[in-house]
Amino acid sequence: MTDPFIGRMGVFRIHQGTVTTGSQLYIGDGRKAFTVNHLLKLQGGQSQEVSSAGPGDICAVAKVDNIHFDSVLHDSHDKDHFYLEPLACPEPMSSLAIDTIRHGDERKLSDALHRMTLEDPSLMVEHRESQNETIISGLGSTHLQVVLEKLQAVYNIDVGTRFFLSLIWS
Repeated sequence: MTDPFIGRMGVFRIHQGTVTTGSQLYIGDGRKAFTVNHLLKLQGGQSQEVSSAGPGDICAVAKVDNIHFDSVLHDSHDKDHFYLEPLACPEPMSSLAIDTIRHGDERKLSDALHRMTLEDPSLMVEHRESQNETIISGLGSTHLQVVLEKLQAVYNIDVGTRFFLSLIWS
């Protein structure tokens, strides 16, 4: 997730062991460790910096770019072979074509949508060159409405929408 003040944050749940400030953690089978500088414990919409956290805690670390959805964090190369079964995300069921209202916001929209797809694996973005349109697809109209509201509130991008119809021929 992206926090407007902290920046990009990797959110994770601790399954076993303890994570402390200063711990060296590896991401998946990566060979370069990162140091936990600020360990944040999350509860609802609140975050609190803590010195350690244990099993069952939901925590976050800031400014670690290599953490992605379904990554496994561990503290030793001996555990490189541990993998969790990937979470199954439902297929998108609704789509909208979107365009920027202000000229020049196209790059800003592209960057914002890229960040949002990193945070939400059930959101899909597709750019159709032939029609020169950007299509966002989500789980339903409410999901897409939340995406549009976030574009405006967080990224200050106003977009126009139109329904996108995909025809399936048998």
